[in-house]
This record gives sequence, structure tokens and C-alpha cells, in this order.
Amino acid sequence: MKIGVARTKITPRAMGIDLWGYGFYLDRKAKGVADDLYASAVEFNYSGRKALTISCDIGNLDRSFIDECSRELLEETGYDQINLCASHTHSAPAGCDMRGVGALDSEYREFLKKQIFNAALYAHQDVEAVDIVTAITKAEINENRAFLDGETNNNIYAILAQTESNKIKSIIYNYAAHPVNAPKIDQGPESFWVSAGFPGYANRYLSDKVGCIPMFLQGSCGDVNILDQGVFRKAKEHGHVIAEKILAAPTSMIDTPDMRLGKIKIELPAIIPTKEFVDDTLQKLPVNNPAFERLLEEWKKDTIKGIAEDAFSDVLQRDVNFLHIGDETCLVFHPFELFSQLDKDIRSRSPYNVTFLNGYSNDSLGYLVPNMDETSIINPILKRAINYSREIIPMVTKSPHLERDAGKVFVDQVATYLEESY
Repeated sequence: MKIGVARTKITPRAMGIDLWGYGFYLDRKAKGVADDLYASAVEFNYSGRKALTISCDIGNLDRSFIDECSRELLEETGYDQINLCASHTHSAPAGCDMRGVGALDSEYREFLKKQIFNAALYAHQDVEAVDIVTAITKAEINENRAFLDGETNNNIYAILAQTESNKIKSIIYNYAAHPVNAPKIDQGPESFWVSAGFPGYANRYLSDKVGCIPMFLQGSCGDVNILDQGVFRKAKEHGHVIAEKILAAPTSMIDTPDMRLGKIKIELPAIIPTKEFVDDTLQKLPVNNPAFERLLEEWKKDTIKGIAEDAFSDVLQRDVNFLHIGDETCLVFHPFELFSQLDKDIRSRSPYNVTFLNGYSNDSLGYLVPNMDETSIINPILKRAINYSREIIPMVTKSPHLERDAGKVFVDQVATYLEESY
């Protein structure tokens, strides 16, 4: 096994750019930089096959942008698999065209594409033989934001690549938590600062301590926040906790670190909207402020137009990529925010000792939730979370509303692949 690593800076070069997240039509313009944003690249190279993973300190990336980047990278290097991932920080520019959560800046998007391309080329030039070890440890710094006393997956899954001189070349790790330590716009100036959040601080700590280029991959954070939401200074503390846990964790050597690549096309049941569906959906969502009303009106206008053009399908299709290292480690790259229960359901069926479930990969399609009837939910926090995830977020991501069993269908398709590929 050989790997090459590199990173390039993707911090916006000019302030005044829209920052992504935290609400609708906030006009949240960047006023300063708390810490830099990066695109981190790892090329896995084994027996003539090459797989590239790039993780960006950004909220999200859409399929059209990823396809454009991938075409250029394939022309240059001929990768067998490419995965472009977002950390989901809420203190970075918009990475894709979503409705109401930050305007997409065309100049920044071109700059981002260039820096992703450069990171890939530098990683390709850096390839050398390595040993691979894995580690699983815990960091109890996340919390379930939807279920009172709800469980979360607080495991850290890590892959460490060591050179023949026993130097750690890269640490690739996965943890589940929304990076949301910035305050709301009326609660502190840090809301307007560019920041990678806790993943950026974890990466910097690992880089400073062992001289490697680390890579954070976001886990199943659909209903999971980092602790101390809105307390900006805590991002650094939480990042350091994760890094220290990784460095202190016992490791397991992969004796035969070969590489296999896999891909499936998932097919999730989607709702074909009608005018009645639009009316019913709007009736279920009480308007409580002008920004939300604007979101609903724009969604209604676009959906009615799509109905007239017969633009909708009853199936949402997307590729899910798999990167196998040795016999016991599998990295799964998918475009969703999984709720913790779905993460648990997949892991309960995965035969691999180390399974990375990496969201926001190769697209950004919003939440996948368990099949729950919100009319029977007593807990108002949970009911609000389910409604937000199932009804509102598709309006934001411009993706179809899914049928209630879509989460189960996703679990079955991914878990079946894992079982059959073992």
C-alpha cells in the first residue's frame, strides 16, 4: 500500500462573502478569519489502482460541482475512485446552491475547484509506501439534539499511515457532530468569523504534534451536535480532545493492507409532488417569520413549475462508494446526514471491525431519518426535529421529499453490500 497526502488553503481571499448555515436569509457576511480552511487530500495507491479522497472545511458540496472536479481530475490522473467530502462546518462559505442558507459565490467556487485540483496533484506527487494501522476510541463531546437522553455514536474511527521510518504520514479519522460552536448572529461577533470549527482545531493539533497531514471525515451527525453549541472558544477545546484521544488510542496493524473499491447505486423512494402535496405541506408548517415565509414561497414557486414540466421522479438515485483496506476496514462515502439510529442499524449488520460512515460525500442531500410517525410523538423537541428534517430541509437542499421508509431502504442497501463484500 502506498499513499500520498497534501492540503491546500481554501480560506476565502476576501471578506464580505456569505457564510453558510444557522438560519434562512441571514445575510451573514464574513468579517474576519478565526482559523484557516483547508482541502486535505489522500491518495490510496495499491497494485495499479488509485483512489482519491479530499475533505474540505466547508458546509457542503453539490453533485454538479463534484462531477466537474472529478472530470478534470480523471483527465489528469485517471483515478479509479474519487470522493469529495465536506466537514459541514457552519462558518465557511456556501459550497453549493441551496435555498436560503447563504448565496453561492462564483469566484469562490472557482477558487475552491482550483485548490481541490492542486491538493490532488500534490498528493499524487507525494505517494510512498506505508504501513496501515487502525484505532477506535471515544470522545464524549457530542450530544443528541433531537431525542431527550438519546444515544449518539461517540466513537472516533481512525486510520494511521506510517512510513518505513515509522513516521506518521497521515491520520484519517471520522467523528459524528455538527460543527456549530459559532453563536447566533445577535449573540456575538464570532458568528461572522470564518472557521473550520472543532475539526480544524483537531487537524492542527495532530499536525503540530506528529508532523502529519490529517483528514477529518464527518460521521452520522443528523441528530448530533458538538457540545456547547454557540460557545465559540469551545471549538478549540473539543478539537484538542479528539486529537488527544486518537494519539492515545491503542492501534491494530493491518497485516495485508490491500485495497478494494466498490460502488452501489442506491434507490430511495421519493414523493412525486402534486399541487395537493404542496398545499398540504405548507399547511403543516406554520409561518413564524418573514425569512421562513420567503423560503416556503420560493419552494412552492419552484415546485409548481417542476410539476408543470413533469420534472420529478419517484426514485432518488445516488452512488455510494466503498473503500476497503485489508479485510477488516471499510470506508463508506454517502451524501446524507444520517440520524444515529440509522448509523447504529448499519453498524449492527456490518461485519467489518472498522466501518467509517462518511456523510456529505459526493453530494449534500440533507437528512435521513428513522421511520417515525410524528403525529404520535409527544416530545416537542423530537417532533420539531423530525418535521425540520423531513419536511423543511428538502426545500433547502432542492432535493425531493422522501417516503417515510427511505432511511430503512438506505440501511438495507448499504448493509447488504457490506455483508456481501466481506
